[in-house]
Amino acid sequence: MTEFKGVRLIVSDIDGTLLDGDDVISGPLAAEIWRLHDHGIAFTFATGRLPHEVEGLFGNLPPRTVPYVAGNGSLIRFHDTYLQDKLFPTEPLRPILEKYAALGVTVIFNVGIQERPLLLTDWARSQADRFPGMDSPVSEDIWKKKVRRIHIFHPQGDHMAECMKELQSLGEAWYTFSYQNRCGIQVAAAGSTKETGVRKLSMLCGIPRSAIMCIGDSFSDISMVKYAGIGVAVNNACEPLKQAADYVSPCVCGLGVLDALKRVTA
Repeated sequence: MTEFKGVRLIVSDIDGTLLDGDDVISGPLAAEIWRLHDHGIAFTFATGRLPHEVEGLFGNLPPRTVPYVAGNGSLIRFHDTYLQDKLFPTEPLRPILEKYAALGVTVIFNVGIQERPLLLTDWARSQADRFPGMDSPVSEDIWKKKVRRIHIFHPQGDHMAECMKELQSLGEAWYTFSYQNRCGIQVAAAGSTKETGVRKLSMLCGIPRSAIMCIGDSFSDISMVKYAGIGVAVNNACEPLKQAADYVSPCVCGLGVLDALKRVTA
């Protein structure tokens, strides 16, 4: 039976873990995070999202006492200060990305606070209301820039395995490639994983890994769940994450997070 004693920091993934399709943390979950805060236990995020997609979630949570991890480990931010911000060049990726974009895969570049596709696809158009810029392809000069994140996505997962194999052939000098799920790949700067992000939090906050609990649902969460003193999978998690976790909640998404949080001071 998993022991939940000695936890000082809880780190949760957002999409598919804390949230399920919306951008509002439920009242009961927020109340539990407040209760833990009153017991001296900090709560933060480790997410593939970028800061402009994260900041709005803090509205009903306690005052921030620790940074959060964004961009799957490439960024660490505390209030308005970046403690880490890794960018990567796009040009070496160009032949592969253009090849798969021509096959109908949506390749999405982060440009400032917008997500913009390499080529316009039906799926990109369908997301324009949710993500401003998705109906406006990037310009040619994107290949001269450095960016924080690229998403590669197909709603049926077509071509993902072949694309990942070709991306990995570029090596790890500049990039980290990770599956988000069977339908998507995220490109981040070299050495950027949620584990490396949580390791940095551990160092910055002076909290040993044995006192950290990490909660997730997807392939990109496996590294931090393995690293943590207590690794938790919500019930909707992918099977490899469940196998890596110390505890698998019987509940999905936010209810699974709530279940795990209640056990910390049980």
